[in-house]
Amino acid sequence: MILRYNTFTIIWAIVILILTLTTGNTRANMDIAMIDKLVHTFVFSILSLLMIIGLKKQHDQMFLNFNAITVSISAVSLYGVAIECLQILIPGRFFEWQDMLANTVGAVVGFGLFLLIYKLG
Repeated sequence: MILRYNTFTIIWAIVILILTLTTGNTRANMDIAMIDKLVHTFVFSILSLLMIIGLKKQHDQMFLNFNAITVSISAVSLYGVAIECLQILIPGRFFEWQDMLANTVGAVVGFGLFLLIYKLG
C-alpha cells in the first residue's frame, strides 16, 4: 500500500502547492529574497525526505523501494520546476529560476537529511 507510507508526502506537497500558488506580491528587497531561497530549500528538503522515507517503507512497488532516492530527487525537482512555471499564470507571482534552483537544492538536501537520520544514526 504505497499511499499508506506517503500520506505525509502528499499532504506536504499540497501545502507547498497552496502556499506557492496563492496570489500576492512576491517581489521583495534583497534581504528577504535570500531568506526566500532558504525557505524554498527547507520546504523542498522536507518534501524530498518524506518521499524517500515513504518509498523506502513501502514494499508493494519494489522498483520505487530500490530507487527511492533517485525517484524522490527527480520528482521533487520536477515538482519545483512545475510550480515555478505555474506561477506565471498567477497574478502577483513570478517565474524565478533562482527559486527553481533552490527547490532542486532542497531535494538534494532532503537526501542528505535522510542519510544523516537513517544511515548514520
